[in-house]
Amino acid sequence: MASPEKDKTGKEMWKKHRCQQCQKAFHNLKQLKSHQKSHTEERLYSCDQCEKTYKTVRTLNVHKKMHSGEKPHMCQECGSEFISLRNLSTHIQRYHTGERPHHCQQCDKGFVTQGELKNHQRVHTGEKPYSCSECAKSFSWPSSLFYHQRIHTGVKPFSCEECGKSFTQIGTLKVHRNIHTKEMIFSCEQCGKDFSSSSNLRRHVVMHTGEKSHRCDQCGKTFTLREDLRRHTRIHTGEKPYKCRHCDKTFSSQTQRTVHERIHTGTRPYSCEECGKSFTQIGTLKVHRNRHTKDMLFSCEQCGKVFTSRGAFNYHKRIHRKKQQ
Repeated sequence: MASPEKDKTGKEMWKKHRCQQCQKAFHNLKQLKSHQKSHTEERLYSCDQCEKTYKTVRTLNVHKKMHSGEKPHMCQECGSEFISLRNLSTHIQRYHTGERPHHCQQCDKGFVTQGELKNHQRVHTGEKPYSCSECAKSFSWPSSLFYHQRIHTGVKPFSCEECGKSFTQIGTLKVHRNIHTKEMIFSCEQCGKDFSSSSNLRRHVVMHTGEKSHRCDQCGKTFTLREDLRRHTRIHTGEKPYKCRHCDKTFSSQTQRTVHERIHTGTRPYSCEECGKSFTQIGTLKVHRNRHTKDMLFSCEQCGKVFTSRGAFNYHKRIHRKKQQ
């Protein structure tokens, strides 16, 4: 039999209420009922600032501190502030004590909490228990599913104060802010180019190595980034998970949808510094700039006509080919 816990006075406290599904024990019925919601996936409490929902009022109140910026719990070692005691406790274990009591039996990697270990084990099992109801895509973590679903709903609750651009995740917004502050803190050792995030630097470094470790099972084509392979496979599957929020048209990538939606909104974010003309895509602006610089890069060998874009040049060459046929 498990030994009882003790209260502040040293008095023994037995946990009398046990969950029938997982056998976890609690001191009172209120704790048991709150815990049982983890099995039913019942989420009754919604944030009034974003669409996220929670199983208990306590976890909802902790979440709301993200919007208010309130961080009442300070680490005495380094001064870092946190929105909850739980986050503070995890921080102390991770960065100050170095204690990682929960170890993976397959790779012996250590973790601060049992929850982190449980999530890690899905790397070995390949388990993806959280499925999207819109496109049936599955994920290993509920947070991944939550952020993925914003692709379908179009919800972007985090907005930049400088330019108004909105994002689905707070981390993406933080990286974006560096564009305005010019804070590029990650540098490439090979060419010296600076980046605002470590992920952008990793993507760039692969360009120097030429490594293409991600191979398509269907056609054998290789890619430097996993994201590029994922987009490519949609050519074979025909999957178009990104639906326009103004019409029924669907797209295989979020970028394609964003560009298309500018037809409906009239947004033209790329402007020419010379004449003020604006465009929906950066590539179109680059071609347009050549008209001001007179930089005609594509010249027809047969008639000498010059063009400012490869697309226009290739279209022109078809005229000669048809004449020769």
